[in-house]
Amino acid sequence: MKDLDLHDVFKAMITAARCIDVRPASRPTMTQVVSILQGEHPCVLWSSPASFSSWSTGPGDGL
Repeated sequence: MKDLDLHDVFKAMITAARCIDVRPASRPTMTQVVSILQGEHPCVLWSSPASFSSWSTGPGDGL
């Protein structure tokens, strides 16, 4: 079994928690989730809904 990087595990857990936020406006889009997990955007722990809406969006964002 491959060794897990604890930073990557933490990043995945925090991102998953953001995806189930009770406030839909606070949830990242799927494109943003992929960007976070690939390291293109920082893992946001707690933020206002505006932090995600300020990202550029493209085709396929959201569900």
